[in-house]
Amino acid sequence: MHNLYMIKVYTSETCVKCPQVKKYLNLKGAKFVEVDVSDRANMAELRQLTGYTTVPVIISGTDVVRGLDIYKLNKIIQKQNQAYRASQVV
Repeated sequence: MHNLYMIKVYTSETCVKCPQVKKYLNLKGAKFVEVDVSDRANMAELRQLTGYTTVPVIISGTDVVRGLDIYKLNKIIQKQNQAYRASQVV
């Protein structure tokens, strides 16, 4: 899958909504990478990309979602699925 459609989920152990976001993405079959912001470099990356310092933040391509926004998460998942199907066309 092209990296443009890879979903990154910025989380922390103390985040209340982070497990809900990950569970939802898993339920929908989305492929994602979890990035723990307790690591200073990861927090710096999140801040540089978005200006945010709270999690969860979900990034895919140019799309940024804060919190558990089901509508926006579905949009990102849909884009990922479309990109995957397009990559399978021979």
